Parts: sequence; structure tokens; C-alpha cells
Amino acid sequence: MLEEFEDLFVEVRAQALMNVLENATAAIEKERQIGYITGGKVNSQVVEMDSIPEELVIIGDIHGDLQSLLWVLKDIDFETRLTNPNNKLIFLGDYVDRGSNSIGIVRIPKQLLIVHGGLPTGDDLILSIRSRNTLGSAVHDPFIDSTDMEEILWNDPMEQIDNGLDWEYSRRGYGKHFAITVSERWLEASSSKLVIRGHEPCQGFKINHHGMILTLFSCKEAYPGFQAAYIRITREQLQNLHDGPEFVPYIKKVP
Repeated sequence: MLEEFEDLFVEVRAQALMNVLENATAAIEKERQIGYITGGKVNSQVVEMDSIPEELVIIGDIHGDLQSLLWVLKDIDFETRLTNPNNKLIFLGDYVDRGSNSIGIVRIPKQLLIVHGGLPTGDDLILSIRSRNTLGSAVHDPFIDSTDMEEILWNDPMEQIDNGLDWEYSRRGYGKHFAITVSERWLEASSSKLVIRGHEPCQGFKINHHGMILTLFSCKEAYPGFQAAYIRITREQLQNLHDGPEFVPYIKKVP
């Protein structure tokens, strides 16, 4: 299948590509409508896993870097790996651009909180999670400002913020930089060990906030000064890890 996918781009068979995309989109939309995937629930912009996947692969921002993506898919033998519905492949986002219907959060119970950008700096969403016990229902809370979901897409961690504040406006022009205090509150509220996110070019990965935040980036073509990487980890390995530095052996660089 992967060789056919490469040939498809070489030969520019646009109609065949559109058929693949339409079938994939229909399958994803069906899961969203029924609110269920194997091992978890889909609630609007949130996926909440009921259990830890047998094997988990996480790919960071792609930004149209097809060669890096194809290398990762070959490296993990994705055709074999994904025949088991208990294995999961998660993309953090920014395939080519962004969409308003994108999944914003994935939560693996007692383990990981996975977002595209960063963590909201306000307390409304955290308080709603604590009272409702799920992220999905909290996102639909009428008192939750859409700014929270915007911050999940755009926010970035910062090690030092002036005057000991929880956040500052981002230099991007959108979103905010959030401090370690925000990471601490979110990990406690979501009962998670670690936040894995994309959004920032880096040398494949970087770690912030004393190991609480791991940034993963999987694009080289559009960012030639940076490296690309992905995470591949089993259930047993994940259960024995506690913070970002312990994930490093399971991060693989794209050559």
C-alpha cells in the first residue's frame, strides 16, 4: 500500500488521491457521529481513551513534508501495525493547515494529555473538568469560552515569564506563553503524567517545565534548520514512565 501511495504522488493521479481522502474523511466522520472508536470515545473535539493502547505511535506537525511522513510510516510498518485496532497512531496536527473541526485533545487515562499547541491559561475549563470528570463534557460546558480551545491550538510553554505571572501574550500574535504553574494545574486536573504537544519547530523534540511538557515535531522540509522525530511506545513501557526525560529512548529521529 505504501509503495502505491508513493506512486500516486509521483504520477499525480489526482482522482485516486481524492478517493483515498474522501474514504478516510468518511470513516473519521462516522466515528465522530457514533462517538466511538476502538478503546475510546469521541466527543466533539476530544478523544478520551478508555484504556492504554497496546502500541502507541505519535507523529508531530507534518506541514506537508511527505518524505518524512512516508519514512515514519515505513519505519513502523504501519500496514501491519494498524490491522490491530488496539494500536493507535496519533497525529498532533498541522498536516498542511488547520481546520475548525480538528480534534483538539486526546486523553489516555492516568498517562498522557495530548494537544496540538498548549494548555489554556484560565481556570474555567479545569474547574469544569473537575466537576464533570470528563474532558468531552467539559468542552461543551456553556460557560467555557471559545478562547480556551483557541489556546489549545496556539499556546506555547515558556520557562520564565516576567514578574512570576502564569502567562504572557505570545510573540506569534496569537495565543499565549504559559508558565510551569499552568502545566502543574492541568496535569493534576486531568490525572496525567505528561503533556505531549506539537506546534513548535525543534530538533525533533524538546522538554519543558521540569519534564511535564514534551514537544514533538515531525517536519524537516519546511524547516531545514530543524529535525523531525516521532514516538513509538508499548503499553507496558508507557505505564512505567513518569515524565518527559523518560520518554527520550522511545523518540526516533527521521534521518
